Amino acid sequence: GTDLNPAIIDFFSENNYNIALYGTNSENISKCVNNLSSSGIKIYYYQDGYSDLDFNNIKDDSVLLVGLGTPKQEIWIKNNMDKITSKKLIIITVGGFFDFKAGFYKRAPLWIRKIKMEWFYRIVDNPKLHLLKYMNNFYFVPYIIEGLFLVKRK
Repeated sequence: GTDLNPAIIDFFSENNYNIALYGTNSENISKCVNNLSSSGIKIYYYQDGYSDLDFNNIKDDSVLLVGLGTPKQEIWIKNNMDKITSKKLIIITVGGFFDFKAGFYKRAPLWIRKIKMEWFYRIVDNPKLHLLKYMNNFYFVPYIIEGLFLVKRK
């Protein structure tokens, strides 16, 4: 997420795609756009995730980054698939990336990221937000085991 999203955004920007953002709150989405713009990324439209997306403002064949959090963003995409398909949008779910880019959330220290324990850092930092989300994910169990024993997968 927070490592891959900047590379994805750079790719689409360098290849002159129209990029729009939808998600988080008004303050964070504005800060995110300002931070992306300061690094040369052109965002033609953005809207907070607390109101219904105005598809009239989304250009056909655009890249739409959706940051509503998991699983809300995936449900939103499913519920809006007809509009997404008719506008030929490329949809990328970015989870909390907008909040990270806005500076609202801080990344884990590099040493924690290197041992692949950022998920644990996030749980400790904000258990109410992250614990249930991670525990509901069946695929998360191997990462708990890996993190606890620091065993590398082959």
